[in-house]
Amino acid sequence: MKARDRNSRYTLAGLAAKTAVLVIVGMLAAGAVSATDPSYATYMRIHGDWVVLCGRDEPTGRHGCVLKAPPPALGVTRSEIEIAGDPEAGAAGAAVTVRIGHPVSPSSPVYLRVDANAPHQAQPTRTGEAEWRGAEAAAILAELGAGRALTLRSFTATPAKPVDEWYSIALFPQALLDYRGKTGS
Repeated sequence: MKARDRNSRYTLAGLAAKTAVLVIVGMLAAGAVSATDPSYATYMRIHGDWVVLCGRDEPTGRHGCVLKAPPPALGVTRSEIEIAGDPEAGAAGAAVTVRIGHPVSPSSPVYLRVDANAPHQAQPTRTGEAEWRGAEAAAILAELGAGRALTLRSFTATPAKPVDEWYSIALFPQALLDYRGKTGS
């Protein structure tokens, strides 16, 4: 291939890229595409071991938020604790969900304990998800609001050995306020 042919290919590719940019800028200027209304929006604010995440589900267009621990980090495999729903609605509104970050024994329970309070027990699915709803979820939320540390105990698949994970809840009240502000609850 001749150098001249190669250069003309690069020139055509550069021209096509410049044209695409000009078309998009022209559409924005003409108002055909709104720069303030992307197909998805994301909000993320970290409060210690807790994070508030909000976004729009592209297929449905619905906006949703979640309060969870720990914040996302590359290369870190920890169990996730998620608060969803309306914590102000008490027993009817909120759910506390745990997703265990390692293979679990579905026959062994998952325990969630705040400080020296009695542990809350749930049975995980085979995929390592456990959930508390109703009055138990409301009790967990009350303990999280007044506590300092959360301990999550799960059991490995085979052999069933206990795995403890700790999360600070020192900034949980601020994270909950942020979550409520974003969800309007």
